[in-house]
Amino acid sequence: MKVMENVPGKFNMRYKGAYIVLERCTEVNYKIRSQKGKDKVVHVNHLKKMHVTAEREAEIRSTAQREYEERQNKLTLEKEKLKAKKPPIQHDCSVRITSLQVQVKIEL
Repeated sequence: MKVMENVPGKFNMRYKGAYIVLERCTEVNYKIRSQKGKDKVVHVNHLKKMHVTAEREAEIRSTAQREYEERQNKLTLEKEKLKAKKPPIQHDCSVRITSLQVQVKIEL
């Protein structure tokens, strides 16, 4: 659906969609995902239920599940790459307290 140009504001389309509700953040805020894959948190008064057929709903849910699994796999691969690149950092710290001064020696 395309919004007509040069039409007064009250006739413009008020809602865009479809968005997928990912989670309920608080009682009045929901985290949603657009069809382009961008996530944002919106207040409940900015949401309106979209009426779809059962087939379309199943398609939307399967797409969302597939995208979620792809992101999780990508994150897992990135974590594994980071672990393989960097050995754990080991710090050798020693503290010596003299009369009125504190000396700290850190070796990396």
